[in-house]
Amino acid sequence: MLNLDVLLRSAAEQVHRCYGYPFVRIYLVRSGELQLAAAAGEAAADLLASAPGWALSGESYLARCLNTGDVATLAGGDEASRGHPFPVGVRSGMALPLRSGGEASGVLEVLKADGEAFSANEEMILQLLADLLSVAVKNSLLEKEMEALATLDGLTGLLNRRAALVQLETEWARAERYQRHLALIVLDLDKFKTVNDTYGHATGDRALVSVAALVQRAIRREDSAGRLGGDEFLLILPETDHLAAMQAAERLRHGCQGLTVDGDDSTRVNITVSLGVASWPHSLALEATELLRAADQALYRAKAAGRNAAHL
Repeated sequence: MLNLDVLLRSAAEQVHRCYGYPFVRIYLVRSGELQLAAAAGEAAADLLASAPGWALSGESYLARCLNTGDVATLAGGDEASRGHPFPVGVRSGMALPLRSGGEASGVLEVLKADGEAFSANEEMILQLLADLLSVAVKNSLLEKEMEALATLDGLTGLLNRRAALVQLETEWARAERYQRHLALIVLDLDKFKTVNDTYGHATGDRALVSVAALVQRAIRREDSAGRLGGDEFLLILPETDHLAAMQAAERLRHGCQGLTVDGDDSTRVNITVSLGVASWPHSLALEATELLRAADQALYRAKAAGRNAAHL
């Protein structure tokens, strides 16, 4: 797979070295703003660490380039430059759109120190470079989308079963190698079949999405969560013993108990969940599948105890 960050850094460095421009910047549309993704030239690392994001609807010439899809130029004395400060010694700049699927997805910016306007030949060469870069960016983004399709559950956005089990094996190997705690929580919606049969599958889907969103908010950065299938979810908690895992399970149970979704007939449907917890080395499991089986067995005990419960 193409590494987009490496690709952009390499492209910026090539334009900087081969064409002698003192500053080269590449921006991408991310999180609703135009963010600096790569830079080459003086103090490039500092710029990457401190550069602000630019509003997509702002007055900077970068936003103008992005929104019109046309090349934009700017001289250091232009009024518009107040919204886009140049580095010391830079007198002019050119912004060229990176297009993806007919829309601009980013901007290639080249800055000059001599104050001279960009020639037609320079613009032609830079436009060719921007077009090539656009294709590379598009391919990289498509590969990321394909990877997401291969690893994420289409309904909930959590890891799919295959990816979750791969992640479990990875965390198990790490825990065993470094003799660290590892905990699993298996979560199952209570009476989910009844919800589907009574209120419709769309209501069941809304329930799954609501629970998945709560799980995603509840886990730590180092944790992982996936949908094993149907209404069963798996949470993988590295560096977590059985007591901490039970506390996490109780928080999840309590949080889900407060969830409701709209039924197809506008009825409000209450959600509860049951959870099974297992941890290593507390469970004495010898492999990842045994630890998962222990969590499943704990889930069955929670359901046998009346549901809306967490069991170890």
